[in-house]
Amino acid sequence: MSGQPTNSGESDDRPSTSIASTSKMPENAQATVISDTSTRTADAIDMLAREAEELRQKLEQERQKLNDIPIEQAAERLEPLTTLSIKQRRILKGHAGKVLCMDWSQDKRH
Repeated sequence: MSGQPTNSGESDDRPSTSIASTSKMPENAQATVISDTSTRTADAIDMLAREAEELRQKLEQERQKLNDIPIEQAAERLEPLTTLSIKQRRILKGHAGKVLCMDWSQDKRH
């Protein structure tokens, strides 16, 4: 449906929102519409910027809650690592020896 009346006697009661309808408006009315739109857009941007700043502050507060002791103190509580048995499995040749994906296995089968 193109928004045009279906019968020749009916008229479409819905307001037109096409660009052509704004061209029939006086220039000062168009300027008012544009300034209202730009004001609403600026208000929305300001509101989103404030919300983003509030979220940054909340995130920093949560980080500070978890950052109660230095990492060195936390590491002292852990058991020392046993000797690592790392074996060279392959020498990567080509593509500058890049490793693009790696999986670690606890059962030492892979």
